[in-house]
Amino acid sequence: MSASSLPRPIAVDASKTIARIADSREACDAVILYGPEGAEQGALALQLATAWMCLTPHGGVACGSCVACAAFSRGNAVDFLTIEPSPPSQVIRVERIRRAVGSDENELSVIEFLRSAPMVASAKVVLISDAHRMNPSARNALLKTLEEPPTYGKFVLTTRSIGGIASTVLSRCLAVQCAAPGTGGLAEKAVFAPKEPWLLAQGSVADGEGLKLQGNTYADLWGFASRLQTMQTGEALVASDRFREICQELANGRDPSWRVCYSEGLEALASYFVTCGQSSATWITKLVDAHRRIVGNGSQSQVIDALFTSLIGDKP
Repeated sequence: MSASSLPRPIAVDASKTIARIADSREACDAVILYGPEGAEQGALALQLATAWMCLTPHGGVACGSCVACAAFSRGNAVDFLTIEPSPPSQVIRVERIRRAVGSDENELSVIEFLRSAPMVASAKVVLISDAHRMNPSARNALLKTLEEPPTYGKFVLTTRSIGGIASTVLSRCLAVQCAAPGTGGLAEKAVFAPKEPWLLAQGSVADGEGLKLQGNTYADLWGFASRLQTMQTGEALVASDRFREICQELANGRDPSWRVCYSEGLEALASYFVTCGQSSATWITKLVDAHRRIVGNGSQSQVIDALFTSLIGDKP
């Protein structure tokens, strides 16, 4: 078989992923956008924020003409709060998350902002830029709010250093990878990789190289995801066992803990369904919830078995 006849990788448009997330408003309350310098996380964060706030969104995209959109365009959206690192230390202090003694009275904290329902928009949205710059106290304060957000509260975080985000915070967010510009060479790098795994790479050269090495395993995951939607209730435990096998294969000799294996598998499965738009918002919510339980020391056996029993019993 010639190189030209092999499947080509698909360049994932992160904005389309964001639109699908926004269109499934109940799927998650917090999203973290990560990628290298120049990956336009800021623009994508605003796209998601405006879609969440919009009164009449279409296909997960803000209409641009409703009262909420007009207020945002004028720069006076009262239902939108931006948190950024403060000079000169370039750190996000705890005072920006919750009010503390000596805080600047002109700076509204996240907790204060979320105490009341939206005045104009469909939701109140908090944008935290460079979230990896939160100090430990700020992370802990934010974590409490992420665990029990108000029904109208939404969070979107951006970072260039996903490794700098505490696992406790990350486990409560849906992570979306943003591609850096100039990754058109991915097609040449992945000429031997099945195209479906590249949906999971979402434009990342590093992840793409990993997928190139594990193309068969990710192809198995794609096939598993496709079959999952046609399985019968009595096959739930079979699905659970097959998912466990795939997760172990994804370890690829790295020998991580079972918790890491299953959390990575759940992330990949959720990413596939979000990207391909082949599942209901309920499925995405259940996958995200299972991921949170696994990361939070939940019993992998109980969590995985319960997840696939629930998914198969509630087909999209």
